[in-house]
Amino acid sequence: MSPAEARRAWAYGYFSRIPKPGPAYGTPEWLALPEGPEKWASVVRAAESWAIDGDNLIERLEAEIRFEREAFKATEDTEYLARAAAHRESWTGAGFRPDPRLADEIEREWAEWSRGDVA
Repeated sequence: MSPAEARRAWAYGYFSRIPKPGPAYGTPEWLALPEGPEKWASVVRAAESWAIDGDNLIERLEAEIRFEREAFKATEDTEYLARAAAHRESWTGAGFRPDPRLADEIEREWAEWSRGDVA
């Protein structure tokens, strides 16, 4: 039996001895109860509810992080594709000015190659 199962069995055994479920922990009705088994059963029931929520906490957090990461990535991809499409549509190539030193070097190498001066 796992620790969580043992805890659940103990809690169920404790509040199953009470003939009727008491008021929810912390409510005005609960505060009005005299100290005794019914009041403590409500406390145990509340504690067990919180504990059950915590039993799968790591798995839930991992799933939430995975969901958030995937949602962020999908948004990022959508924005990137929109920016790329906008750039493609707006770019005409007009005004493109290569580095003059690079253009001179390319022109010189082309001239050498086309004349057959390259070894």
